[in-house]
Amino acid sequence: MVMGMSERTRKVRVKAQYVVKSYGSLIHIWEPVFQSNYYYVIAPNYAGYCQVIKHHFDIDVSEEKQHEPLGHTTCYAQESGTLIFIWTREHSPDVIAHECFHAVSFELRARGVRLAEDSDELYAYMIQFLMKSILTNLPKRRKVR
Repeated sequence: MVMGMSERTRKVRVKAQYVVKSYGSLIHIWEPVFQSNYYYVIAPNYAGYCQVIKHHFDIDVSEEKQHEPLGHTTCYAQESGTLIFIWTREHSPDVIAHECFHAVSFELRARGVRLAEDSDELYAYMIQFLMKSILTNLPKRRKVR
């Protein structure tokens, strides 16, 4: 889906001087090889995911869902680059990996790199990079007594 960027979004798209930075409900991951911006959204449900993106980027990503998904990835390709939003309901590594695959697949296919024997290492690197960036920057959960 191609959408124009709001003024607020353009300010966020400036090349980052860091690889990962947390902003409360967002983990911003700057991927330096392809110069891409990934955002892991921390929200308890799909509606919260949509609200966070609307609040921070002024982009409406809401879709009617038949049921509450375990995760969701939204990609916006633009001339200035791609915005990729990743969300998982419970932050479980298996669902994060699933959504990271969707994000990486979109990013690399948009650049003409199809998943094949000669490109699988690049896909694996990108998924590993995103997984590590997300898992090491999730807020620590408090134990309930």
